[in-house]
Amino acid sequence: MTPDRGYEKAKELLKENFGNEYKIACAYLEKALSWPQMKSEDSKVLQDYAMFLRSCCNAMEDLEYMEELNTVASMRSIALKLPYKLREKWRNKAYELQEQHNRRLRILDLVSFIERQARVAADPVFGYLQDQTAVRGRTKSPVKSQALNSSGSSYVTNVALPPKETKPMRSCPFCSSNHPLHLCKEFGKKAHRDKLSFLKTKGICFGCLSIGNHISKDCKNRLTCNVCKKAHPSTLHIELKDSINKDSTVKEPKRPADVIGSASAELCGHIGAGDQESVLPIVPVRVKAAKGSHVHQVYALLDPGSSATFCSEELMSHLNLKGKRTRILLRTLNQETSVPAYVVSGLKVSALDSDTFLPLPDTFTQKEMPVTTSSIPEQTDLTHWAYLSQVKIPTISSKVELLIGTNAPNLLEPWEIINSRNGGPYVEHCWGGL
Repeated sequence: MTPDRGYEKAKELLKENFGNEYKIACAYLEKALSWPQMKSEDSKVLQDYAMFLRSCCNAMEDLEYMEELNTVASMRSIALKLPYKLREKWRNKAYELQEQHNRRLRILDLVSFIERQARVAADPVFGYLQDQTAVRGRTKSPVKSQALNSSGSSYVTNVALPPKETKPMRSCPFCSSNHPLHLCKEFGKKAHRDKLSFLKTKGICFGCLSIGNHISKDCKNRLTCNVCKKAHPSTLHIELKDSINKDSTVKEPKRPADVIGSASAELCGHIGAGDQESVLPIVPVRVKAAKGSHVHQVYALLDPGSSATFCSEELMSHLNLKGKRTRILLRTLNQETSVPAYVVSGLKVSALDSDTFLPLPDTFTQKEMPVTTSSIPEQTDLTHWAYLSQVKIPTISSKVELLIGTNAPNLLEPWEIINSRNGGPYVEHCWGGL
């Protein structure tokens, strides 16, 4: 083979193995959507992300598969990587762009915004504005008395310790009294949806109830509930009503070895649009096996009262998955029953209009999910409420075959809340839909 021919052949092989457009686009997308959460005042990380996103936009000119970045789900995921203050600025900017130009937002709009914020944060004069008062006010470590021998004389320097400063108690962001928010009685009297709305408005973490530069899924100081002992503030605990007779607790029975752990599943009404039966937070999703290509559309119940994730045995069969046999205890209000189950690994879900799949934790199976189709939200549930006229509820021809619990917190976190009016329903907009 001649050198020229060999060179051309080598380029063909390189393109075949490393130049596949789909693989390249997937690599860009995966890195963009898995970028770590950014902290405030970290201009270097913000600049790095802005430069990478610009390279993604440049690649979009030649890679058709990169159009996935223009989907609402992808843009929302990218925006959530920003510090809270920048997310708030982007929300205002996004609204202005849509109002002025009457068009949907594209990834270029978001990237241009991030690039400008990166330049602002890197300004050599005013870029870093962290309060230095606390730094100047720090007391140095006490210096021990020491003897210095000089020309046969002894000089002793005594350093007195300054009095310790007492940190003032932060006032409650709800009632302005001198107590933390999780001990505020006035806040505790509010309806659950009103509490969530207040926390989102003030930028307060759902896990530790403090104002910081993080969201609940990244919280490392979660409070423990005094009622159920789970990782959430006691004031956000949802009490089950006596009228809900479907509530149950499921946990793994204790065995000498191979104990998987415990899981509780509590069905809670969130939207409340029906007259006789609460409408549950159920959304249509796409689900597949991590190593499979078949995608199945099902309804998923987003249950903040469950510490585990469940799926139906029918869904496991549709996806050609094999789980590990086990037994769980199904505990109801007046009895406890041991039932067989499987533990399935490798499930992934995505929103109905997205190809970005997120992994689910190990999932327990049940013969069928204890949720009726009458609990699935429908568009007709909102027809009587004018303030919900812009809310669209997608429907699919399926049933509830998945229950996502709090061990997948990033899928339960509310992104937007439309508060109730005049006794009407409220709507939570989270991952996957309403």
